[in-house]
Amino acid sequence: VDAGGGGGAYQSTLNNCTLAGNVASGGGSASACTLSNCTLAGNLASWGGGAFACTLDDCVLTSNTALVGGGGAYGGALAGCTLTGNSAGGGGGAIDATLSNCTLVGNAAISSGGGAYSGTLIGCALGGNSAQWGGGAAYGALTGCTLTNNTATQSGGGAYSGTLIGCALGGNTAQWGGGVYTGSLDSCTL
Repeated sequence: VDAGGGGGAYQSTLNNCTLAGNVASGGGSASACTLSNCTLAGNLASWGGGAFACTLDDCVLTSNTALVGGGGAYGGALAGCTLTGNSAGGGGGAIDATLSNCTLVGNAAISSGGGAYSGTLIGCALGGNSAQWGGGAAYGALTGCTLTNNTATQSGGGAYSGTLIGCALGGNTAQWGGGVYTGSLDSCTL
């Protein structure tokens, strides 16, 4: 389905659904929706390849693409979700979103935030993500997260210019600041 917003669904509640191969300007598969136990796969949008301004619980967002920002999700709130193999100009996994207990693996951003860009992450695992700046995350507030094996071609393999509290970082690589570049850390392990 090709739409202006929410290629698959708009302002709807979805449970145990699969949204795949949809195209929209905002929210390739869903926009302004509430989703539970859904799979969002292979969707395309300018903003929020998988979802735009949605609430997602226990969902899988995989192989979605955002031409500008938020390969998996743009904005919204995600809990217990898995974001894998998503890509975007910025925020390969998610941008400007609140994520709790989510797993972000193998996402990529052309510029910043391979796993996540901006936003708030609590108890999340970020691994194997890549970007030019902030392979795991850029500019976000991360609490109790693990950042492992993320890569930045320039700066901040694990995180770039963010605030990290009680996080564990290991095996991240970058030209400058393999773990963190220009970040603020409290009670973290590197």
